[in-house]
Amino acid sequence: MLRTVGLNAGYHRLQVLFDVSVSAPEKLMTVVVGPNGSGKSTLLKSVFGLTRIYSGKVFLDGVDITGLQPHQVASHGVSYVPQVDNIFANLSVYENLLIASYGMEKRESAVLDVMEIFPHLMKYRSKRAALMSGGERQMLAIAMALIRQPKLMLFDEPTGNLSPKMATQILNIIRDLRDTYGKTIVLAEQNARRALEIGEKAILMVSGRPTYEGEAQTLLKHEELGKLYLGIR
Repeated sequence: MLRTVGLNAGYHRLQVLFDVSVSAPEKLMTVVVGPNGSGKSTLLKSVFGLTRIYSGKVFLDGVDITGLQPHQVASHGVSYVPQVDNIFANLSVYENLLIASYGMEKRESAVLDVMEIFPHLMKYRSKRAALMSGGERQMLAIAMALIRQPKLMLFDEPTGNLSPKMATQILNIIRDLRDTYGKTIVLAEQNARRALEIGEKAILMVSGRPTYEGEAQTLLKHEELGKLYLGIR
């Protein structure tokens, strides 16, 4: 589904990714883990057109999407959920979803369909998103990303600043998007153990380079890498 080849990227003159060649299989969950500052988020942002790509390629289903603007990447069936600033806090839940469906046919129908998937949002339908908890806001952000029925969903640290209970709930929702709706997931996550437990494939980023790429369970059980880079004992 997704493949990068020799990707070198960053922000203006600050290079963060160095010769990154990784892939994410279709309809599976690929988790991207690593220490803070290792390039996890930058990898996702580079796929979605939010960084400067110096060289290398990004392919989606074999199509070269390198250097496309975010709205162009989205038109290829990709959604991106950033860690922060991922909703309009001063608008209602319904208005947030309506904005996310901009340009679609039968927008109101699409909003109702996604609310059936996230029934918890229904009680906030006419209330400002600012009144919701952090976990509920993240739920809304996921609903906004899902409303266009993307084939690839990129999640950037979705459990950041959430309680352990809410973090587990959000990760379970992401897992269900794969299991129930057949979405291809790429998840950059700080909770390495939990992410590796629910993912099929893992990419370990260290200093902007992939140090490991393979089965998630294998990395979870790798004592040296887990202890050195992920704090897993």
